[in-house]
Amino acid sequence: MLKDWQRCKPWLEEALRYSGGTHTMGDIESAIRRKEMALIPRESSAFVIERIQYPQLAALHIFLAAGELEELKHHSPVMDDIARRLHCERITIAGRAGFKRALKDCGFEPRWTVLSKEVS
Repeated sequence: MLKDWQRCKPWLEEALRYSGGTHTMGDIESAIRRKEMALIPRESSAFVIERIQYPQLAALHIFLAAGELEELKHHSPVMDDIARRLHCERITIAGRAGFKRALKDCGFEPRWTVLSKEVS
């Protein structure tokens, strides 16, 4: 894991900039080591995923998708297979608005919009 983590870390750091400060790279690395999240490394991209258990269903959440977009899209069937193996009924991803258009041909469709407000 460490070799892949170091190789993928620059891509993931770039994607993490859009998370709104919820995690640091150290937080993610720790969650992967505790098996709360998983790193799915590819040649020119990487995913960080987590399984979320809701009261009525389980979802495979793609927390980070980083690197070469076409390679990420090509691996959509891999995410489908992982979701089935983890008994997830849904795959979710949060990201920049451009993902809506970019991932449409992978079967993703907008269901909700996430807005954020800082509270002081």
